Amino acid sequence: MKKVNSKAGDYLAVPKKQYKNLRIDDFFKGADGRLDQSVLSPKAAAETYNFDFSSGALKDGLGVTGIGVAGLPVTNIWRFVKNIDNVGEIVMFSSLLGDVFYIKNGVQSLHITLPGRIYTANYRLHGTEVVLMWTENSPIAVWDGVNAAYFITDSPNIKSMDICGDFAFIAESDGQTIRYTDELDPINWNTDFGGGILTPAEGSGRVGKVMSLMGHLYVFKDFSVSRVSISGSGGVPKAAGNHIFGGRIFFDTVALCGNKIMFLSGDGLWEFDGLTAKKVLSNIAGIMPSESACAAYHGGRYHLAVQYAFGGVPVGCETANHLNNALITYVPSDGSYTLSRGMDITSMAAGDDAMYVVCGGNAGRLSPLAQVFSAPLLKLWKSPLSDLGSERIKFLREIHIDTAGAIVLTVDNGAESKSVQVDGSPQPQRVRVGMRGRKLSFCIESNETNACVARPVLVYSEV
Repeated sequence: MKKVNSKAGDYLAVPKKQYKNLRIDDFFKGADGRLDQSVLSPKAAAETYNFDFSSGALKDGLGVTGIGVAGLPVTNIWRFVKNIDNVGEIVMFSSLLGDVFYIKNGVQSLHITLPGRIYTANYRLHGTEVVLMWTENSPIAVWDGVNAAYFITDSPNIKSMDICGDFAFIAESDGQTIRYTDELDPINWNTDFGGGILTPAEGSGRVGKVMSLMGHLYVFKDFSVSRVSISGSGGVPKAAGNHIFGGRIFFDTVALCGNKIMFLSGDGLWEFDGLTAKKVLSNIAGIMPSESACAAYHGGRYHLAVQYAFGGVPVGCETANHLNNALITYVPSDGSYTLSRGMDITSMAAGDDAMYVVCGGNAGRLSPLAQVFSAPLLKLWKSPLSDLGSERIKFLREIHIDTAGAIVLTVDNGAESKSVQVDGSPQPQRVRVGMRGRKLSFCIESNETNACVARPVLVYSEV
């Protein structure tokens, strides 16, 4: 204290308390689950979900809205594109019992049944655009969008199909056989008429997926990806090259993403360009790979539905039985992502203008509002419990924040927490907190749609 002379006598001048500002200019980075909270930056996220932070502000993440199929339990969803006759895109789906329906002037029955996981391919058969539909244990069903659907009764049991060069390829359900034909005819797989059997590299488990990428066919087995080369017109397909992975590949997550293929394996999420494989999103530590995982690519984004190990209170589908509880949306071009929680998505299909999904047994499409069929999803962003760069005790006086909708701010010092309700406002707000602690963290939660939270500033002093 400084002693000051005055006409009124001597007094002690108490120095003014010095406050510091911890300013979070943007939320671009998302969360990093690899690092312990003690080494994370106090401006980083220790956990976040159902917020989209790609703009730097916290806005609504993805949700699901209906497509007019309410009340009918759905297991699979796909689409058929018929470019002639002004038919365009037809959304199709199957019921719990395998009955197949399509949406055209309302919901219509196709009058065929395909129980189980349905695989599909848009195809040109004998000059006519058709959709092929099958399960691992059923023959191929064919529909041209106009006439009655029919089955190819002598077709092999197929797991996967794709076209590469002048050939159509199938991986049979036995997990061992790959057939091809230059007739591009799913009826004719006879090796006496331009077809053949391809033998992939030995080992690495069962074949589960074939996919064309930049003139080559890639064969996905349980633990490897091998390349099939086709040399010129009339060339015979030959297996060449083999990439081995340490974790099992989940075939329903394999998706063509422009000039890359993405997929989930038991040891992470991978990006494959035909020559090299690169692991991505290693900072997301909660993925639990399983058979229920599925994925599709739409609008420059790879959407992966998966089981994820979240903490805290249950959100959305987690309050009941579910197969998946998370949707990871990854942008291969820049490596950005969002993480959605509380959606049990089990089937996906990329449409012209929408990503169609089966969520909780209901048909819908992804929407930019964090709600599932009008039920809001809790959105959360939480900072690490941090000493803010000093071992001294801190007194968090207030938080300045800009929020368009109502939020709950929670401050935690490791021993106790304090929550404050903050209403939305067009102007930045000052929220009184008044909490002490050697370490502090704060959390932003919202149940409102159209959220927009930006530029929080923590105002604190050291005691």
